[in-house]
Amino acid sequence: MPDDLKEFFAEYDFLCIDGSDILDKKALKSISIGKTDYLVIGEDIQENSLFVIRANGKKAAHCQVFIVDSNLNCSENLTVNTRPEKGYKSIRNFACFMALYYGNTAVFSKA
Repeated sequence: MPDDLKEFFAEYDFLCIDGSDILDKKALKSISIGKTDYLVIGEDIQENSLFVIRANGKKAAHCQVFIVDSNLNCSENLTVNTRPEKGYKSIRNFACFMALYYGNTAVFSKA
């Protein structure tokens, strides 16, 4: 797990912004899209999306976050959603963008 995600989950169980758990300790699981392994870090139930990072980037201090369709076999997951230019530069960048995108209501839950 990347250092910034470890630090977040050491202090909080989840970050919920306007009803979407964009970071959620309970959501952590490994998935595969095509031939690449990812780690789910949260989800948007309303949009039927998962927030993921590449499993091979888990040891980096910062890693890209991607928004993928929860139907892992969706062709857009391979052709669009997991392309480097579609990812957020870091978990911090992702969280800040989601706060702007989803609204003003953010809830942190202490670990």
